[in-house]
Amino acid sequence: MWLKDYKLVDEAKRLGYKVVSVEGLDSGEVSVDPNVFSKVVVVSDNIGNLKSALAGLKKPKTVVSVVPLNVEVARWVAHDRRVDSIIMTSRNQVVFDKKQASVMKYYNKPLEVPFTEIRGTNENNLAGFVKRLKLMISRKVPVIVSSGASDVLEYHHPLVVLSFIVKLLDVDYETAKAMLSTHPYKVLTRTAI
Repeated sequence: MWLKDYKLVDEAKRLGYKVVSVEGLDSGEVSVDPNVFSKVVVVSDNIGNLKSALAGLKKPKTVVSVVPLNVEVARWVAHDRRVDSIIMTSRNQVVFDKKQASVMKYYNKPLEVPFTEIRGTNENNLAGFVKRLKLMISRKVPVIVSSGASDVLEYHHPLVVLSFIVKLLDVDYETAKAMLSTHPYKVLTRTAI
């Protein structure tokens, strides 16, 4: 679960989330709880700037995610080992096409979608999310549905998120469950070292 404020960790645990990643933590705060990871989100439309931004970010218990704003950055970031996931938002949906799915599958790079983006979008954007998520699932790209919550009102119980994803994407329960548990767990396991 991706949170944008450390103050939300207790609420996440109360709802049943076992492990969370929090944006903006320093290494001192990360050591407070073994189930809290730091998360760094880099938004970029330029490969040179992205390379500079990624320098020195990869540390134990730090999840590095990128929001690519154009196709060139999306293709490049799919093969960078420092990046743990690529985030799709309503702002960058168009970069997630068949070619991007192939590159992400080849490098086993997960696609991350914040639930706040899905729930808070208009009908046209929602249709775009559904189309692209179905494409990624059909191409066997690991999909992660994270929270993206910045306040307690944006929280949803894991079972609510599961039910929503099952109905929205017309996938089975196990496929939806992997988006909330198995796929994020694999990313966190790799970053714990």
